[in-house]
Amino acid sequence: MPDKLKLTKNINGQFVPVGELTFGPKGQATLTVLDKGPVGEQLRAAWKEVSAMPNVLMKWSELDPADKTGATELLKGKHVPKGDPDYPTAVADILSRNYGFFGTPSNLA
Repeated sequence: MPDKLKLTKNINGQFVPVGELTFGPKGQATLTVLDKGPVGEQLRAAWKEVSAMPNVLMKWSELDPADKTGATELLKGKHVPKGDPDYPTAVADILSRNYGFFGTPSNLA
């Protein structure tokens, strides 16, 4: 589980750093907002909604093994509670899909 997500947002074609989420061992997370303007407020509002969720729906797609042509993808998903090793990944997924913020694990940034 990554201990930190660096959060960016695409603004005029540039990915701009706007904040960081630091995760504790039980899944609790602390938001640090770097942007002092409206994008920072958007991030605060998004995190308020996401952090209030008892679990986060993480979605992904996989190729359908029944389709030998490889043309069909299946949409998969699972609810991920706080404290689950997949929680930071689920948070990054929902922040991207629903709010337009992109989370990169600190070990990749």
